[in-house]
Amino acid sequence: MQDFKKQHEGKISFLNLSREECQAINQKILDNGHILLGTAQHCSSQNNHGLALSLTILGAEEYLKGMILYFNGIGINVFTIQELRGLLSNHKNRHEMACLMELLRIIEMIITVDSIEVTKRANTSLIDDLISLANTASVVLKSVVGITDNINWWEKADDYKKRGLYVGYDGALLLPSSITKEEYDTANKIVTELINSFRVIKIAFERMSPDELQRTLEDINKGLAIMASKNQKSNKEMLKK
Repeated sequence: MQDFKKQHEGKISFLNLSREECQAINQKILDNGHILLGTAQHCSSQNNHGLALSLTILGAEEYLKGMILYFNGIGINVFTIQELRGLLSNHKNRHEMACLMELLRIIEMIITVDSIEVTKRANTSLIDDLISLANTASVVLKSVVGITDNINWWEKADDYKKRGLYVGYDGALLLPSSITKEEYDTANKIVTELINSFRVIKIAFERMSPDELQRTLEDINKGLAIMASKNQKSNKEMLKK
């Protein structure tokens, strides 16, 4: 970790931000992701599915950055995990997404439904409805399991993004217009599952008392410390091979 800090000393990046700065800016990044996803839906409605696919992935990348900065801002030690720091870049690899899923699993195991009881209001959102119907934390965050199944898709997301923007050639022209509505719909579904899980987690944290939040963050950080130790051991074993 010290070597990492020295490497980035003097550089201006998300990784240099304090927790307070992360709290101040993460919502703007999430909002930008929301705008990109909304624009993607409009493009798809106009049968421009290639651009819609690319914008969906760009929106997802913004959400991933916003998520990591949000978690860091409230006190989760995400920057101690190299792979989670990597989510602040534009290209997500398989290992980085797998670590994010592991983080979500840790949070899933720790958060309880008692922390996120919702009083029904006249105009409730879909997320509020999901929470109010939930009986256990596993039900609240059930889409985490589905997200894990989509790691292969996330690994290829950067290629999908380029396909929707640029004309390629592989024995024949590869046109953005060749991307189908089904491909866009798959991307939209996968990204929406991740975003919904994050929104539920965020609501859970916001509804905790200060003492509950502190205890929860301490437990999550213990889980992250175990993850970091396991990743370091795995990396050392790979270097020996």
